[in-house]
Amino acid sequence: MVRQFRQGGNCLTLEFPGGMVDENEDQALAALRELAEETGYVADRVEHIGRTNPNPAFMTNSVHTYVAHGVRRNGGQSLDENELVDVELVPCAKVLNGLLPEFFAHGIMIIALHWYVRWLARS
Repeated sequence: MVRQFRQGGNCLTLEFPGGMVDENEDQALAALRELAEETGYVADRVEHIGRTNPNPAFMTNSVHTYVAHGVRRNGGQSLDENELVDVELVPCAKVLNGLLPEFFAHGIMIIALHWYVRWLARS
């Protein structure tokens, strides 16, 4: 997971790695790229587990959630110029049991966790 300061909430959050899909970029490849850039970890593959619109009242974008398989450390981060992101290995149980308030401060992370819990139930 990654810990970073979020200007809008004026707080530190703990998040799953993620980011924007570049123009003409495949979404799965973007997920793999963001994982590597933010954490220095790579995965053999990612699996799409959910999609939602974060606020259909006024937004037209979608948030896609992927689970990574075969994850391993592969060097350091490759952050954008103004990014400051700390990598933390967090036991799944801490997230699943609601023990990390800094995770639940971010609505999109709650959506991602929802898709992950549904994926776990099917697996």
